[in-house]
Amino acid sequence: MPTKKSNANEHTDRDHSIADWGKSSITGLRNKLKELQLSHVGKKIELQTRLFEHFNPPTDTTNIQLSDVLEEFRSMRTELDTLKNNIHNNNNINKTTQNNLITSVESPTHVNFETGQSRDPITPNQNNPTLTQQKNRNKNSAILITNDEQDEPYIEEQQNVFGFDLQQSLSQQPTQGTFNYSNPYSPPGLKTTTLNKIKKHEYVDFDDILPPPPSTNCSNELLGFQLDDNNNLYLKPNQTKSKIRDYPSWICAWNTYCQAYLHYHPDMHFKLFSYFKNIATIARKHKFESVYLYDKALRHTLAAQHSLPTDLRTASWCKTNDELFNIYLRETLLPSCYHCHSFGHYVSSCPYKTNSRSSVKTQSLQLRSRKTVSE
Repeated sequence: MPTKKSNANEHTDRDHSIADWGKSSITGLRNKLKELQLSHVGKKIELQTRLFEHFNPPTDTTNIQLSDVLEEFRSMRTELDTLKNNIHNNNNINKTTQNNLITSVESPTHVNFETGQSRDPITPNQNNPTLTQQKNRNKNSAILITNDEQDEPYIEEQQNVFGFDLQQSLSQQPTQGTFNYSNPYSPPGLKTTTLNKIKKHEYVDFDDILPPPPSTNCSNELLGFQLDDNNNLYLKPNQTKSKIRDYPSWICAWNTYCQAYLHYHPDMHFKLFSYFKNIATIARKHKFESVYLYDKALRHTLAAQHSLPTDLRTASWCKTNDELFNIYLRETLLPSCYHCHSFGHYVSSCPYKTNSRSSVKTQSLQLRSRKTVSE
């Protein structure tokens, strides 16, 4: 019985291999031995063992020395170290290539379309006259310069690819009544409370976002008499407020509302445009007073249901609300004209039909005059 586990495993493998040869018949084993020119005399187990030893000859270990084995292990270790270093180098090359791809992107050149000059937005303009005057003033002026003035960095006027002053646009503070539609970085000039309502999806009165009437922007302001606490009479400009009176004024307020809404919630553009399309369709067929009541009621409902889950909401920006439509718009349909297919008048007062009748009368008069001349 073998004393070592390795020897036991070797004998077990040898026995299994010899047993595999036993799957063939003894006649087959003898024929195989005849082909190999080996002795085919003996029992079946002997024939199996003879074939196994022929195809698996024992290894001669008498001439193998320990130094040869160690040298072979050293060569294998060297090859493994080489493979490891190659893998490490490849990883470093990939990281360097990735960093180069990120840092090699050239910064866009900013072009001033008025002067036709192009420059790097990061590199300051050395020939800037404002910067030169600032340096000369600090150098030659006899007035002492405070630390605030001396430490304040010079901010160069930068222009982006669209040609407007980026620093000036960002530094502009919105004021009431000032509408800067060309600046996408700031909301329209509305009150802070109104902007906060729009940001929180709350209801906003369109009268509060209309620009002031033209009379308050010119020198001929309307004056009124007022009494102070001491009952002294004095003149004071009348504070008139713009109100939504017709469809054009509603569109003016809606444009400002959309600009502020999309500034805080740019993902709402499709819903707002769908709502405007529905209102435009309704305003074509119904009285504007009723349309405005429907608009305010629907926006009140949308603001109240904003915190509810989507499946529990009854109002939507994209669909006409049937309940509110029946309340405010069902009985306010404008008269329709089958002649011009428009709303707001009947066929009896259609301006296009009147023009057509006058043209027919003119043509008939011309024909009569021609007949009289020919006669």
